[in-house]
Amino acid sequence: MENLKAQLKANPARMVAELRVLANQLRRRPSLSEYLAETRYELADLYKGSIGGWHALLGEAQLLAPAPTQADHLWGERFHFLLHIDSPRRLRLNLSLLREVNRPLDDLPLLEKRMIEMLTFRLLPNEARQPECEWSAALQRLRMTGSARQELQELSEVLLDRVRLHAEETPALPDCPLFLHRQYMRNEVLVGLGMPDLVGARHTQTGRFWIEPINTEVFFVTLDKSEKTFSPSTRYEDFAVSRTRFHWQSQSTTGEDSQTGRRYVFQKQNGARFLLFVRPKRSDAFIFLGLLHYVSHTGSRPMSIYWDLEHPMPAWFFEVCASLRAA
Repeated sequence: MENLKAQLKANPARMVAELRVLANQLRRRPSLSEYLAETRYELADLYKGSIGGWHALLGEAQLLAPAPTQADHLWGERFHFLLHIDSPRRLRLNLSLLREVNRPLDDLPLLEKRMIEMLTFRLLPNEARQPECEWSAALQRLRMTGSARQELQELSEVLLDRVRLHAEETPALPDCPLFLHRQYMRNEVLVGLGMPDLVGARHTQTGRFWIEPINTEVFFVTLDKSEKTFSPSTRYEDFAVSRTRFHWQSQSTTGEDSQTGRRYVFQKQNGARFLLFVRPKRSDAFIFLGLLHYVSHTGSRPMSIYWDLEHPMPAWFFEVCASLRAA
């Protein structure tokens, strides 16, 4: 079995050879979609470090003219940070602005500006946190490239074609590009909420944080807590009861008589909003499950709370939740 896995494992030489064979069959350069369909590779295979991305592979197979520059290669190596994106609205905006390189960005509505800022934080994570970095820095630079811009267009088209749920994307909050049942990384959530300055802040790396100015609390939940990175004190009992109800356990210091605990219990009176983001494992993106409404609780320090979801979670994701709970 190990020998078979080794033979089937994606490696640069094999992938280049398969790409050349497909190009000979088609008598032209294959598209990214055609290559993935023919070889059954995943985007993660193509964008791992040893490959470097689609255009890097095309360059190795001598199927790209002009050949990618060093700058193109550097961009291509970063595109693996975007593979989780499954929002048609975000992907179509990226495609539109990459094609229309002269379209001004300052005139975009705030919601779309935040989508572009998410791109900057994904592709330029360290630079984006510097005060002098512009919100649109990544897109502006990509527009000035040749190969990298074309590669991101093709990648965005493949991601768009793979979207599971084609539903209307209505912002959860005004001017906030967080759409129901779409996937996000933690820094994208903060940018979407208009809080880019909080990216990397210690208190936003925890399972929950309160945003006073918008009367909103964000819950980040990882379902599989079997990994070594979870200590006994952070293995909270978080699980889906049904597609519309979720059990969430507070931090061990949160009592029902505390300010935080009372915020949960008296949600109807204080109008607080609670946003739930859940991922199966630490390596996964969070799926946004929407707004929560307090139902009941038991215990104190920690509090075990039942919440109702405003919108039922997708059936496929509930199955994931159920399988992890059973395990």
